[in-house]
Amino acid sequence: MHIAQKARVATIVVLATTLLAGCAASEPSAKAGLTPSSTVEETAPTQTSSPEEAFRGATKVSVAVTVTEVIDPRAFLVEPRAFERETRGYSGEITAELSATTKLVTPTENECGYAQTLAFAKRFFAENPDDAGIENGVFLTLHYYPRLLEAGFAYMADDSGEFYEWQTGAQGVGTDLSSTCPDFGNGR
Repeated sequence: MHIAQKARVATIVVLATTLLAGCAASEPSAKAGLTPSSTVEETAPTQTSSPEEAFRGATKVSVAVTVTEVIDPRAFLVEPRAFERETRGYSGEITAELSATTKLVTPTENECGYAQTLAFAKRFFAENPDDAGIENGVFLTLHYYPRLLEAGFAYMADDSGEFYEWQTGAQGVGTDLSSTCPDFGNGR
């Protein structure tokens, strides 16, 4: 054995001896005045959060959700999808909204086109309730944005980006709200 290997072995032996000596009782518990217990108390497992709190926490990371109610074209009542409930034990409902930073513009309440846009959103999520998720606290959907733009119930504020082609298609055939609501889209 080389000197370095001998030094490592000696160090390991010293550490093991120290650990074993520290684990050995200095005197039996009976001598120390302690009485061994013959009963075992069962305790319930400690749960750090309720299923509802766990679901809320998961929305800060990533969770698949089902839209249960459309509150308005930008806000939705959601619950965890069935597999999230079954595999992760999530439950409850929360309100999820489109990100404030999204450039997708929809009519607001009391604006021209709001009722039609709300009806479209309700119809879309009645047919596609699982087309949603939440990632990093942001409501996401694969098909809602393009369908909303394609139907002309929304526009992109900066006339660019991945959904611009859907918007221009609706404008080209005159099916967007700007054809029935003169002020819709003028802020672009």
